[in-house]
Parts: sequence; structure tokens; C-alpha cells
Amino acid sequence: MKYFGLLENMEDWRLLLADPVKHWKDEYSAKELARAWASCDRFPRKVERILSQSGLELTPLFGFPEYKINLPGGSRPSQTDLYVLAQDREGGLFPIMVEGKAKETFGPLVSEWRKERSESGLERLDFLAKELELPFRDIDNLRYQLLHRTVSVLLEGRRIGAGRGMMLVHAFADNEDSFDDYSRFLAHFGIEAEKDSVQGPVVLGNFHLQFAWIQAPPTKLDPSKSIILQLLDMR
Repeated sequence: MKYFGLLENMEDWRLLLADPVKHWKDEYSAKELARAWASCDRFPRKVERILSQSGLELTPLFGFPEYKINLPGGSRPSQTDLYVLAQDREGGLFPIMVEGKAKETFGPLVSEWRKERSESGLERLDFLAKELELPFRDIDNLRYQLLHRTVSVLLEGRRIGAGRGMMLVHAFADNEDSFDDYSRFLAHFGIEAEKDSVQGPVVLGNFHLQFAWIQAPPTKLDPSKSIILQLLDMR
């Protein structure tokens, strides 16, 4: 896969981060995501396998690390860890917004985020809820980051004329709290979340939105599990 810009090594990727020092640590999502994706000709091996098992025949065209999408209200754009522009077997464009997750959370709950925002910030929240067709639902217990990352898929899909796309969480740690937050979010669309599975679509307007939580293979073997199964999972 070709990456946009001069991305010849990990250092080039690091310099794209909002905070290249604070966000670049071993076992945290920014660095682990770069390790998993930077050297790929296509998708990381397990991501490729899960997509294929779901029936999605996708060819990655371009990757855009730390991709920014402007949203109404607020002062900053939504900055996605990695935007992959793919093509399906019919030749249609298929945007994938990849959110890396390791030890970090998905940020504040909507209820917490709302308390500290100005009128323009609340305008953004109203926009996100409407885009996700949740304007009259109680979303205070959802993580704000999940809302704007998902809406980024819709906006980019609309911009490039795509009819479908995906919000993909690539997890690099067994963070059950974050998976619970992801599950709570998907429940608002009537989906019971599963790991290592492509789910949906949810139809929003005329856009077909899919979700995936893909657990990265362990970097070390777990003595409590079958070695053969773990080696197969690393493929």
C-alpha cells in the first residue's frame, strides 16, 4: 500500500502525530499501529484475514496516517490514526478509518465532554448525533471519540462518492474497558459487538457503514494458551 507523503520509516510516521513525544511510546497505540501498518504491502496479516472471512474483497490503494477531517463547531478537526482508501471488487471506493487502541481509553464520555464545551462545541455534538441518526437518544454514556471517528467515515465517504465504508478499531492490548465502550456504542445501532469480526452494515442515509474490532496478535506467547493456536493467530 502506498502512503501519502514521505513515509520512508517509523520516524516519518512519528512526526505526523499531534504530539510526537507524548504519543510515541512502546505498547501505546500510535507506535504499535505504525509498526503494524507501515511496512505492509496490503493490510496487516490478521486484518486481511478478518476482512476476507467477512466476504470483503478489498484492495488498499492509499494510506493517510493522522488524517484530519473538519467538523462543524469546535476548534480542531477529528484526527484519525490512519485512513485507508480501499477499493472493492466492483471497483467502488471503500474508506476505512482505523483507530488504534492499546492502553489508552476512547477519551471522555459525552456527559463529561459536554460540561466543558462552549456553544460551538455543543453545535458539533448535535451535528455528530444527527449524522449517526441518534439525535433523540441518550448518548451521555458513550465515548465522544467513537462518535467523531465514526462520522469521519460518513463524511469522507460522501466526499469521494463511496456508498459504504468502515470504522475499524485495531487493538494492541487486551483492554476490556475499551471493548465495553465499543460494545455500548454499537448497541445503539442494534449490534452486539464481537471481536475479530466485521459487523453491520448500518444504513445511515444512503451510506452502508460497517464496524470491526480486530485484536492484534500477541507479540509474546502466552504459556496458558495453546502454542499452535497462538502461532496460527499470528499469521
